[in-house]
Amino acid sequence: MKNSSIIRLLQSLTKKELKELRKFVISPFHNNKKNVLRFLDLLSNYYPDFDGNEVNSQSLYQILYPARGYKPDVIIRLSSRLYTLAKEFLVIKNLKADVGESKLNLLQCLHNRKSDKLFQKELESAKKHFRSEKFDMNYFERRWKLEQIQILYTDEKDFEDIHRHIKRTGDFAVYDFLVKFFAAHHNKRAALTKLALNSAYDNSAFQFFSENFDFEDFANKLSIEEKHINDNLLLHYYNYLLHCYPRKKKYYYSKLKEYVLKDIDKLPEEDIRERFSYLISYCVVKIREGDEDFRRENFEIYKLFFALVPSEMGVPTSFRNLVTDGLRLGEFDYIEKFILDNGWWLPEFCREDLINFHLAELSFTKKDFSKALNNLTQVKLSYYLLKDYTRQLYSKLYYETNQFDSLFSLIDTDKHYIRNNKNLPSRARRALFFKYLEKLARIKSGGSTQNITDLIRIMENEQIAPHPWLMEKAEELKRQYAPARVETTLQESSS
Repeated sequence: MKNSSIIRLLQSLTKKELKELRKFVISPFHNNKKNVLRFLDLLSNYYPDFDGNEVNSQSLYQILYPARGYKPDVIIRLSSRLYTLAKEFLVIKNLKADVGESKLNLLQCLHNRKSDKLFQKELESAKKHFRSEKFDMNYFERRWKLEQIQILYTDEKDFEDIHRHIKRTGDFAVYDFLVKFFAAHHNKRAALTKLALNSAYDNSAFQFFSENFDFEDFANKLSIEEKHINDNLLLHYYNYLLHCYPRKKKYYYSKLKEYVLKDIDKLPEEDIRERFSYLISYCVVKIREGDEDFRRENFEIYKLFFALVPSEMGVPTSFRNLVTDGLRLGEFDYIEKFILDNGWWLPEFCREDLINFHLAELSFTKKDFSKALNNLTQVKLSYYLLKDYTRQLYSKLYYETNQFDSLFSLIDTDKHYIRNNKNLPSRARRALFFKYLEKLARIKSGGSTQNITDLIRIMENEQIAPHPWLMEKAEELKRQYAPARVETTLQESSS
């Protein structure tokens, strides 16, 4: 019973929603069975955990019907009926919250009933609503529906208006497609950064259209900027062009940033988050390609993002991204103050671990390795992502402090772990890190005679840019070892 559909659904409700559900169930319009209401009231006594010993079919039956013998099918029917009512309640509640969709449904009903005067009255109300409606993924779809309803309503005396409405349905259909297509492309890129699986899109209409339609030419002919169709459409449009037409990346990035920041202080937090995700995702792509100019850009974007939405600092990955960029840029004082002043935003269950880990990163970057190790030993791995980050930081510490036995043991363990976990996020990038770290460590420890200049050339030609720290260590080895080896070679040749 505890794992039944009705219990899980009731657990998902707030206290206010549970009270609203009772009003819904008590209404004869929705329910004419009093026992269903009694059953809801009984279950509500165990909200929200439903952990009592009585939360089983037999006990609930005996409470409801103390003078009867147990019949399990009765509780099954009551649960099924209450679950159906609860689903209807959620659908209606959601419909009432969507004012635009509610107005469209009402217009359709009035049109079907030939209520012309009421239709005209509600039509004006709907038009007024849509002029100021908040933009979301279905904005143009709802505008299309409004024009379509007006086409159906048009009679012979105002038939000339039908062409205006048909034109608008066509325009809104195209804009609706563009927004949703651009959003799908954005989601695809975000998913591929977590798990590279390009083959999933092979032979799809999505892939075929992406590869064969020239959006840049289309937008130029449509004069999409000059017509200023909709700020949000332009935002999605420039985000798409930025990724697909890199030859004009500076222009498209500046336009995307312009529309991301336009009136952003007037938007709710969820919309601000969505807008900033476009800028951040592009910066991350460029940084991973080795374009370090975008690290400063990403750093400044996160600072502005946190100023507008302080609660975003409570998201561990966002917090870490700013710290990582700041350390790479040498903003040590800023990052130390940021960690100490804003660490309290982080989730309580992993707050201490994350603060200690980031302080360890700070000390490591400042080459205070003993302090970094001290901070790192205090990390208890309460947050699952910290396991991988901590192991990588330990490996860098072992390298810097010449603890090669510990380093090679850790690398060997991680190589087996990566090999056996095919769906590991950023698997290729992690494998690349430990591959080249081992090669560098072999050279540094004297266990390899590989030419460091050749190794650097190989690293630079990798499709995935190696970790910047690895390139830094490789260059150090080149300065340290390459001249000596050149001199040795010359001496051997002269003899």
